[in-house]
Amino acid sequence: MIVLFFAVTTPFVPLIAESAIEDFKAVANYDERNVRPYSLPNPLLSNDGKKIANVQDWIGIRRPEILKLFEQNVYGVSPSRPANMTFSVVTDEMVFAKKARRRKIKVLVKTSQGSKAFHFELVTPNPKTPSPVILGLNFKDDLSNWPLEKILERGFGVAGIPYVEIQPDQPDSLSKGVAALYPELQQREDNFSAISAWAWGLSRAMDYLETDPQVDRKRVALIGHSRLAKAALWAAARDQRFFLVLANDSGEGGAALARRNFGETTRAINTRFPHWFAKTFRRFNDHEAQLPVDQHLLLALVAPRPVYVTSASEDLWGDPQGEFLGLKKAEPVYRLFGLQGLSIDRMPVSNSPVWASVAYHVRRGRHDLADYDWEQFLKFMKTRK
Repeated sequence: MIVLFFAVTTPFVPLIAESAIEDFKAVANYDERNVRPYSLPNPLLSNDGKKIANVQDWIGIRRPEILKLFEQNVYGVSPSRPANMTFSVVTDEMVFAKKARRRKIKVLVKTSQGSKAFHFELVTPNPKTPSPVILGLNFKDDLSNWPLEKILERGFGVAGIPYVEIQPDQPDSLSKGVAALYPELQQREDNFSAISAWAWGLSRAMDYLETDPQVDRKRVALIGHSRLAKAALWAAARDQRFFLVLANDSGEGGAALARRNFGETTRAINTRFPHWFAKTFRRFNDHEAQLPVDQHLLLALVAPRPVYVTSASEDLWGDPQGEFLGLKKAEPVYRLFGLQGLSIDRMPVSNSPVWASVAYHVRRGRHDLADYDWEQFLKFMKTRK
C-alpha cells in the first residue's frame, strides 16, 4: 500500500451554528448511485508491500502499523496507563430486592499537571461467581436510559461512565478534562483528541474492573452508541483486554467507510466537532481517498475478538451501507485467524441479524440505541465464551 499525505492543513474551525449543520445535511449524498468509485487499503498488505499471510505477521507487522496510522491521521496519540491512579468506592448498596449490587466508583488520575477524577456506576448480579460486564460511555449521569433489569436478568453486570466527566464535549475542551493533564500531547498535530480521551477513560475503568472479584475480567465487553461507539471501537482497537465490542450507529469515524462520501463526510464531522479527532484528520477534508486507512481497518484491529456492528434504517446520515461494508471488508483478518465472517455479501433487510465471529444488523427506525439493539446484543453475548 502506498501511503499518501495531503499537504494542506485545514484550519481550526469553531463549532458552527445549527442552521449551518442543517446545510451540511441538506447537501449530503443519500443516493448510492452518486457514490464515486473508490479503492480501500488492503488489510493484508503492509506499508512496504509485504503480504500478510499468517497470524504472526498480522500481530508483529501489520497490526502495529495500522494502529500507528490511525493515531497519526485520525484519532491522535494517547497517554499510557497513569503511574499515579487510585480507585475508591463512593457508594455501595443492594438494589432490585437485594438481587444486585450497585456501586459508584471514583477513578482519580494525577500527573505533574494536576489531577482529574471521573466516576462510573457498576451494577452486578449477586451470584457467587464473577459476572461478565458490559462497559460503556453514557450520555446520562446514571444508567436510567439502559435496560438495567433485563441486563442483570441475563446474568451480565453493567458499568456506565458519564462521558463528559472524562472529557467535555465542546470545541474548546482540550484544555480541560483529562486532556489537560497531558498538555504536551495537545501541542502535536496528532494530538490527544476527545474520542481518544473517551477511549482512554474506558481503559482506566477496565483497570479497576480487573481488580473487582465480582467481575469476570476476561469477559468485559464494550458498548457504545453514535460518537460513543466511535470511542468504543477505538478503545477496543488499542486495548486488547476487552473481549467483545458492540458498536451501534457509529457512522463516520466509526464503522462507516469514509471513502464512500455518503451521509456525513470527513469535512462535515471535522467542522461540526473539531475536537473529536486529531488535528491531522482535517487534512483529509474532501480528500478521503488520500487517507492511508479507512474504517474497515479499525474493525480489523478488533480481530480475533467478536465485533457487532449495527445501523438504523432511517439513519442515512450515519451511512448504514457503509457500516455494513466496513465490517465486510474487515473479514480477511478474521479469516486469517480461522474465523468465519458474515454469510452474506449484501446488507440484510431490516431486523434480520446475521451472526458469525462478527455480527451485523440494521434496525428499523432512527438513530438511537433501542430496545431491539439491546436484545440482540444480549443474545449475541450469550453465545460468546
